[in-house]
Amino acid sequence: MLHTKCREIGTSRGIIIPRHILEEAHISVNDTLEIDFCAEDSTIKIKKYSSNKPRQNWDLAFKKLHEANEDELLIPDIFENENFDGTI
Repeated sequence: MLHTKCREIGTSRGIIIPRHILEEAHISVNDTLEIDFCAEDSTIKIKKYSSNKPRQNWDLAFKKLHEANEDELLIPDIFENENFDGTI
């Protein structure tokens, strides 16, 4: 368990979080953080903010898969029962 003090920073207050904790949490300088306070037990939860862009950087992931020859189809491209004239 880590103990730290709340400090005056100009007209605000802040805490210093050691680098090893930030590295373990994958938090870098200028990352946006989400802070949640629970009044019931006076706890503060801090986590890296996710921007709700679930497909962000997929292009890079697909490129890496292709370069590693791991981009094979999991389902055949054409099914045997497909009808190409548009009728069912």
